[in-house]
Amino acid sequence: MGISKEELNVLLKECQLNKHNNPSYSLSKLHAIIDDLIVHVERSHEVRKVFGILLKDIIQDEMQSISSHQQINADDIYRQMILFSLDLLCRYLLVLEHLISDNDQQQHIGTPNNKKQKRSFQICHMDWYINERDEILYLFTNFIKLDLRQFWHETERLEDQQIGNTIVDVCLTMIRNNQFSSRARTVKDYLSFILALTIGLFRIEEDSSMKIIQMLQIQEHTATIYSAAIICHVKHFRTDTLLERIINDMCHICLSPSIIQSSASNHSCRSNTSLSNTQNETNSTRTMAKLLDELSIHISDHLINYINRLLDLFDSDCLQMRNCLLNVCVNIIRYCSSLSQYKELRGELFFLIIDQYFLDCNVHVRSHAIGLCMNLVESKLIPIKFYCHLTQATLERMNDTSCIVRKHAIQLAIKLLKFNPYTDRFLPIGVMLDEYNAEMNKLIRLQKLLGQTLKIENVSNNVNKINEREEENDLDNQHVLFERIVEQQQRVCSMYLTDESLPSFEQYNAEMSILIQLQSKLNNCLSTNSDIEINDDEEPSEKATRLFDNMVKQSKLVSYLHNATDFCNHLRRFLFKDAFYLLSSKVTSDVLEIIDFLVLWSTFECESAIYKKLEQHMFSLIWSNDKNISNAVLNAFKRICLKIDEDNKDDKISSKQIIEKLLDQIDLNLTLTFEHILKQLLSESTSITANIFHFIEVLLDYYLELTIHNSKKIFI
Repeated sequence: MGISKEELNVLLKECQLNKHNNPSYSLSKLHAIIDDLIVHVERSHEVRKVFGILLKDIIQDEMQSISSHQQINADDIYRQMILFSLDLLCRYLLVLEHLISDNDQQQHIGTPNNKKQKRSFQICHMDWYINERDEILYLFTNFIKLDLRQFWHETERLEDQQIGNTIVDVCLTMIRNNQFSSRARTVKDYLSFILALTIGLFRIEEDSSMKIIQMLQIQEHTATIYSAAIICHVKHFRTDTLLERIINDMCHICLSPSIIQSSASNHSCRSNTSLSNTQNETNSTRTMAKLLDELSIHISDHLINYINRLLDLFDSDCLQMRNCLLNVCVNIIRYCSSLSQYKELRGELFFLIIDQYFLDCNVHVRSHAIGLCMNLVESKLIPIKFYCHLTQATLERMNDTSCIVRKHAIQLAIKLLKFNPYTDRFLPIGVMLDEYNAEMNKLIRLQKLLGQTLKIENVSNNVNKINEREEENDLDNQHVLFERIVEQQQRVCSMYLTDESLPSFEQYNAEMSILIQLQSKLNNCLSTNSDIEINDDEEPSEKATRLFDNMVKQSKLVSYLHNATDFCNHLRRFLFKDAFYLLSSKVTSDVLEIIDFLVLWSTFECESAIYKKLEQHMFSLIWSNDKNISNAVLNAFKRICLKIDEDNKDDKISSKQIIEKLLDQIDLNLTLTFEHILKQLLSESTSITANIFHFIEVLLDYYLELTIHNSKKIFI
């Protein structure tokens, strides 16, 4: 040891005398003997206390000096003092962290006689260590908040890169040990803030990124702290340097050939070593997924720039990573909902979720994708043009092999019906088609008027001759464009017949997209003024502009009516084909969810023959042996027939008249016996058994009616 304890005490007293008048001098003295000083601080609790108080006072005075910038032309001095301060704080923090870690490991060491006394002594020291560490972290945070870069040119790094790496290493060590006091949330905030600002000030994003990724692979609990550091770095320095490095390193590790090969060989090799390696890879990927999830919540506006890189991770074998990327897509969709420049990206993400992850090989991924779409539907973030596509995919998932996926699919169908942008009551298909045809005829008349205005009678029939490079005001080019629009519109019209059959949404959408593209081209050729009133004396160009604007509006209305009709027909086809199967399912969740769907459907369309048949079958389930199903049917009956809310407790529900009404709804073709009915009633709640005589009277009449009905069938 180069300096004795007595010499150190003399030096500390000298620094105490100068700490207020000349903090730079005290810092220089302490840093000159930093190696020997740290040894004494680590060994002696007395020296540790004196040094801790002295260091905090000196740093406070130095912070005031930096804030006021009292010395003129002293940038070199401030630079040196800043680096000295950071180095001393780091070394002292590291000592405290080692003491906390060592003390925690030795808490149970000692003989039975002195164990209690030694434990009390250790707890006392542990409390002091933790409080001292928290105070130093708070001081460190306030110090690094200062505008330290004012003493360096904006294009140069801070000189001593070693100090920057040391600060990062100290923070990583403390995060790894995870020994936080009762103010753990505050300590984690300090560490993430110090880490973010250090990386930015010393510009060590590349080295720090790899260290963070390595820590993520080792410890799962670190994702939240590192995500906070990355978010802080992005917002404080207004740069994606660290974020970009993290994403690139993460994708490199997750998509590296060794990981992929190990994952592929996992199906054939089941040794203990391979299973252990696979488990470690899964844990590290899970932690990275959690990190990405946190980032997508807080900085979706920055993460969107790297979405193409992140989408490569969708092929990951890790369940948590695929679920995480689904969360990322949904958070980006939420962010893009009001930004027109990301309209195309939002559509691509919708199709990715619906077309790929509704069909994922893992049941939890399929279920998670459906659950996320439920949240988007509730938030009314599903564009109208995707509504039918999502509805069709949802109805297909109701036939999934997994009961949890079927359950979530039915719940999503309920949300789609409840929050649909089309109607609050379904009209008969004939009425809907009549309305569509009426609006389509208006659109055709507008097109004819526009054709007359543009005088396209003598234009060649070769509609494929359009030179994209011609000037926009070329009249012949406008005429050919319009002819193509009319031809395409007639093609769309021919897709509809007088019967109830409609083309698929995909087929319609493809043809309508061509029509919209042609209309957009023609729109670029015309004036954009749309506030022109009808006037016989108006110029042909003004009239053409007005007619074209009306035609575009009418096209949107026609498209909207088509989507509404398609949406209703998707649900009607589901009722006709699959609803009865789900009501008859042996899985309770299938039956309960489809009952909720039918209750909601009754508010949209309650008179159709298909619904009436399903309703009758649903009410017949009142006699089910499953108490949950029978209770759900009773609640459904209250809401559909009696208009009583599920939470409303009405004593009249057990009256004779209501039971008669319920029995009128039940299919008499079911094979029931009076004993079975009575057994079910006797096992009901006390509110029902209290009126058991009314039930017996009603059920006797019902049983006699059922017997007479069956006798007539036999006689016939």
